Amino acid sequence: MECDLSIIIVSWNTKDLLSQCIESIKAQTKRTSFKIIVVDNCSTDGSPEMVEESFPDITLIKNQLNKGFGKANNQGLAKARGKYILFLNSDIVVGENCLDEMFGFMEQNPEVAASSCKLTFPDGTLQHSCRRFPRFKTFFLMLVGLRYLFPEMKTFREYLMLDWDHADAKEVDQIMGSFMFMRKDVLDQVGSFDERYWMYFEEVDLCLRIKKAGWKIVHIPYVSAVHFLSKSAEQWGEAKRTIEFQTSLLKYFRKNGKLYEYFILLAISKIKYLFFIPLLKFTEKG
Repeated sequence: MECDLSIIIVSWNTKDLLSQCIESIKAQTKRTSFKIIVVDNCSTDGSPEMVEESFPDITLIKNQLNKGFGKANNQGLAKARGKYILFLNSDIVVGENCLDEMFGFMEQNPEVAASSCKLTFPDGTLQHSCRRFPRFKTFFLMLVGLRYLFPEMKTFREYLMLDWDHADAKEVDQIMGSFMFMRKDVLDQVGSFDERYWMYFEEVDLCLRIKKAGWKIVHIPYVSAVHFLSKSAEQWGEAKRTIEFQTSLLKYFRKNGKLYEYFILLAISKIKYLFFIPLLKFTEKG
């Protein structure tokens, strides 16, 4: 291994946030040797030029089109030579000693394949960044719109783990793809991101494979990072985000669920495409 940690950052039109992210890594990581790999998904805001000019020590991959989150991360992974891999969003600022503590935790807990720190919003409030694995019932109710009517329903709270304050170290089903600290040898064992997911659910699918292989995934609360949340995805607008979310959701259940579950969710999604998505697009134009 060339270093302790390879940090892979996928970026799309987040130049200022990307610069802030890189600076935070360099300022807050003292004891862990690391190399940063930035995969730029065809940004038009000067992001790749900024990396070349301001951070010449970084490995930069410049895509000529937006290849999506999973595929871009896999491009970075192909060049990674660290014992550990950190998949990190460009809209994150790591806190004091964050990566040093994460590295130490993983070294001391060999049964853990992947971990994440506590994530907060810029105002310091907690970001619920862990989930239980998707269940058919949860997403059936979500797709028919009950989450908007009854957001405090037990089914939704359990899925989003709102019944837990993220204040203690805990083994969880899945962690957010914006910050995934992982063992490289586990990725070699279970495989990397499934590139059939363009965006959304690729990290859920990966976490499921890790758990099925007998490894642990753990949330670590005593170090933190600020996550500005969806600064790339929000550039699309709500209609496109909804379409991508539902498309990936269907791929997840087609791959990991029961066939009848997939077809029921597919039918509901088709109805939403016909009625709800045009309304969203009309609202955005307005």
